[in-house]
Amino acid sequence: MTTTENQIEQSLIAKLTDLKYTYRDDIRDKAALEHNFREKFEGLT
Repeated sequence: MTTTENQIEQSLIAKLTDLKYTYRDDIRDKAALEHNFREKFEGLT
């Protein structure tokens, strides 16, 4: 039985969701991640 990369990713997402992490499908690349971080960081000031 072969496990695909997609199956591994889905399993990891499920485990993290069980640990109360929130899956953000809008963050797909480094630029989106940096934009989200910048918004959250600026909101702290």
